[in-house]
Amino acid sequence: MTTITEVDLRALLKEWSQIEPQRCQADSHGIHVRFGSCWHELSQGKAWNTEHGQALILAAAQEAIAAEHLHCFASFNPKTGKYLAAIGVEVSGVVMAQTTRATTAAEAHLGAYLQCLRVKEANGVDR
Repeated sequence: MTTITEVDLRALLKEWSQIEPQRCQADSHGIHVRFGSCWHELSQGKAWNTEHGQALILAAAQEAIAAEHLHCFASFNPKTGKYLAAIGVEVSGVVMAQTTRATTAAEAHLGAYLQCLRVKEANGVDR
């Protein structure tokens, strides 16, 4: 089963903060993501939407994907200008691909990762 979702980065960051506050925090004080052992503020203006912010979000998402022992495939389609990230999550012996298409690699990776977390939770899969 493959699900392709279009995403909005700010909404993804807010959702991530609710699911994994140890990795992302979004509140009235701004947006912060944890990469390695450091927290990075992304809320100055629209820092989450800058090249530097996108790189930090992508790195933090990839770190989270690796910590969950998930495998990710990503590609860029120059014709559409979209990134695609697909992550397989195993539920009851069946691998289900969670796929996100987005305008940035950070959005695609984070979107697919959050889909995997939702699938795991909905199916009672331990993390």
